[in-house]
Amino acid sequence: MPKHRSERERITLPEPASRYGYTPEQIEEILDGDDLADFREWMNGQTMALIDGSSVVYAHDLARFVLGLNRGDRNPKVWD
Repeated sequence: MPKHRSERERITLPEPASRYGYTPEQIEEILDGDDLADFREWMNGQTMALIDGSSVVYAHDLARFVLGLNRGDRNPKVWD
């Protein structure tokens, strides 16, 4: 998550469908085109939850990626 409260407030995301994070369907609704492709590449190797056989992206990972897009960074740092 962003370190500063003002940075967190600039990110507007819907509520995750799972208590663990965002489903693939939600990710496809939030991101599209190059953003979705970059996110998928960036998530390669990241830790995700597995719920009922489906991957779930942790909310903090999506927020960090979207914050990076807002800053013009298409490849945010990985902290996992």
